[in-house]
Amino acid sequence: RVLPCERYPESAAALGVPARSVEEALREAVALRRAPGAGDAAPPDLVVANPPRRGLGEEACALLLELGAPAIHVMSCSARALARDLDQLAAGYRLVRLRAFDTLPQTQHVELIAWLTRLDRPVY
Repeated sequence: RVLPCERYPESAAALGVPARSVEEALREAVALRRAPGAGDAAPPDLVVANPPRRGLGEEACALLLELGAPAIHVMSCSARALARDLDQLAAGYRLVRLRAFDTLPQTQHVELIAWLTRLDRPVY
């Protein structure tokens, strides 16, 4: 099951979901795991994030740590923002792989994808 999160109304409408921020989506996911009767509700198997140039930010990183998914994949167009996010996520995750993609040839822009796994999980 895929739960998309998109903050721009036109893109969200195309996906058939309400527009909301990643922070709103993560707060909801954490609340569902804490809800009465949820018991030992498992976290999602994987979180895939493609934040804007500013990165995930402190609140989203804190919520990801609390959510505790076994793996997170982050795509970023800003090496500086990704480095900040990875530094915050290092409290619960290890960087397994980092790869650069030249999606806009002959420009200075590079997309980065970081594969992370929880510290208490084996490296895949």
